[in-house]
Amino acid sequence: MTMFLRLAQLLLLVAATVPCSAAPTCGSSSDPAAVVQVQVEAYNKHDVEAFLSCYADNATIYHLDGKRAPVQGMEGLRKEYAFLGKIPAAGAGFGVDIVTTTITGPTVANVEHVRGLPPNVAPVPDTLVIYEVRDGKILNVWFAPAK
Repeated sequence: MTMFLRLAQLLLLVAATVPCSAAPTCGSSSDPAAVVQVQVEAYNKHDVEAFLSCYADNATIYHLDGKRAPVQGMEGLRKEYAFLGKIPAAGAGFGVDIVTTTITGPTVANVEHVRGLPPNVAPVPDTLVIYEVRDGKILNVWFAPAK
């Protein structure tokens, strides 16, 4: 038996005996990129509770176009994102794709592309979204203006 085959068998044995952990959840990691990624995955699954679990209780979302007031706190976030719970999980592919990501300390800057909008809705330009993550939760979000 070759050394490679023995190593492969050992790895399979270890994999069979080590319990597989569930998908990462917010709060289980202090890595800003991981927290934001879990939040994006919850958004794409239209799982409001998993999505909200990624945010600090005192989180604030800012729309830098000046047309909307900041969304503050868990109650404000729950109202803002309630629409996610009304979209079926398969929801015609509605979600966001990450085009690019830049990470600097606790800050994650994504260019996000919205997909799966109904035909009667005008396309949304890709948006720069900046997340500040503290203690494993998103504390602040800034949506840059599209124009």
